[in-house]
Amino acid sequence: MTIELSRERPGVAAEVADGFWIIATEHHPGGSRQFPAINNRCLVFRIVEDGAPRLLVINGVDAGAIAEVQRLEEQTGLGVRYVLSPGGGHHVLLPPWVEAFPGASVLVGPERIPRTASGKKLLAMPRVSTFDPAAVLPELRGQLEFVSFRGLFGPPDHHSPGEGGGDGLLMLLNLMLAMLFRMKDPVDELWTFHVPTRTLIGGENLGWMYPRAEHRKLPGLVKSMVIPDSVYLFKDARKVADAAVVDACWRAILKWPAETVLTYHDRAGHGFVGDGRAALEAAVRRRGQLLG
Repeated sequence: MTIELSRERPGVAAEVADGFWIIATEHHPGGSRQFPAINNRCLVFRIVEDGAPRLLVINGVDAGAIAEVQRLEEQTGLGVRYVLSPGGGHHVLLPPWVEAFPGASVLVGPERIPRTASGKKLLAMPRVSTFDPAAVLPELRGQLEFVSFRGLFGPPDHHSPGEGGGDGLLMLLNLMLAMLFRMKDPVDELWTFHVPTRTLIGGENLGWMYPRAEHRKLPGLVKSMVIPDSVYLFKDARKVADAAVVDACWRAILKWPAETVLTYHDRAGHGFVGDGRAALEAAVRRRGQLLG
């Protein structure tokens, strides 16, 4: 079974394969108007747990997408059992999802989010907890498989525009300086493999994928970070903190026989299709993140 990415379009829960939906939304990174609006994918999967079919959501995006997930609940007759944060700053948008799905466990990574101001507020809500990084929902193995990618540094937490912080050129300058000189904050990123479709969804250490024609339209700063028509790793937004841990994470991920590779922020309808494992391994080796 392969996914039909051409079905993806903004604002709609598009079933790209049996039991796999993508809701494309527009999102300014960090809620800042200094960045262009990019795709922010919400992924919904049908799972079976304890013999019962349920729904699992990864990446609770802008609250406007909640109605589409509720429509899926009504359409399928299945309730949302889990809502997972994929890492980065994605958890900031989760509070409305906690309230909208009272039967769901909301799970976030244990490394970075509990240390942030927004993460502490989120974890004080009912049914919100951290997942076990050594075994993320092991009961779903064979349906969805996960690697909690650790051993990375990112910029320190800051009060983003999306959380009510200041926006503008000064914010952008401070972020750039942090990425140049203050990359010392431990972060974790959730990588996911959908077994039936052999689809791999990377964390924020995997570069966003853009076709060349769309890449040309990006503003200079973002354009310099994005490599068109390629599977690649971000060299600025994430740094290696522990080479041995990073190597172990890559070796676990590279066991997955991926035929499609996605990030949460690729252009709608776009991703890598082909020998994803080989393409990803080549990208990892180009950055020297495999030992030996």
